[in-house]
Amino acid sequence: MLTYFSARPGSKRIMIILTDGFPNSPSDANAAATDAKDNNNIFIIGVCISCNLNQLKQMASEPKEHNVLYVNQFEVINNYIEDLANSICPPSVYNQYWWYLSYICY
Repeated sequence: MLTYFSARPGSKRIMIILTDGFPNSPSDANAAATDAKDNNNIFIIGVCISCNLNQLKQMASEPKEHNVLYVNQFEVINNYIEDLANSICPPSVYNQYWWYLSYICY
């Protein structure tokens, strides 16, 4: 069961999942992601050498081409932080302090 924290009414909920792309139970992972999609926009980051790309896409929200990222090591994620921030909160909304997204995105 997912626990949700309060947010401003009408605000967009974001869930970022870091995974190796190979869940112990793919059916349970898909069911949990489907449940979470009702209330969240899900971004999936697979950290793996040969990710199960189909599994990552099944768990991500639409549009999948913007909500799935896979890298071969954690350090590489740093190269995508700005793109991820832009996907979550368009540049016209946030300022140079993008790490405060939860406070200034609408």
